[in-house]
Amino acid sequence: MQSKPLFLAEYDFVWEQKPGSHNQVADALSRREVIATVLAIVQVESDMLCRLRQAAGEDAAYKKLVELVREGTIQRM
Repeated sequence: MQSKPLFLAEYDFVWEQKPGSHNQVADALSRREVIATVLAIVQVESDMLCRLRQAAGEDAAYKKLVELVREGTIQRM
């Protein structure tokens, strides 16, 4: 497979910048990609929080620390 610059070198063309307000299709596509990326990041963060809560519930040392903080034996930072 050829690299893009070699492939494009075969054609006679000129790059032309169009602001988003004049190129709605490209603007919409770029926004859709941004939204998909943000949603993917949120999903990863949501999964991480769930996994942390599960691990905390299974960790005896963590449970003991929480209990000590609630009793006031250890101060919360």
